[in-house]
Amino acid sequence: MKQQRKLPEMQTIISSVLYLASLLILASIFTGQHGIKELRSLESESGALRSTEQQLKKELVSLREKSSAIKTDDYALEKAAREELGLSADNEIIYVFPKE
Repeated sequence: MKQQRKLPEMQTIISSVLYLASLLILASIFTGQHGIKELRSLESESGALRSTEQQLKKELVSLREKSSAIKTDDYALEKAAREELGLSADNEIIYVFPKE
């Protein structure tokens, strides 16, 4: 008779322990360091980085085109020297007007 009583008690204890372990695992999934909240944050950060990557790729293409133009076109070279370095030809006077 004692064997029959212990069996349901053991089953109850095992069930309780498994239930508690399941709750702890679920709590860890939702609130833990590597849980769903962290996953959402990483997904958002990943999207922002992809957007930045696309912008940088466009800028790189533009800079490569400009570099190629400067190497092959004297007008492009002169324009870059004037705009970016403030250079002028020997017979030119540069006027700088204040921005309003």
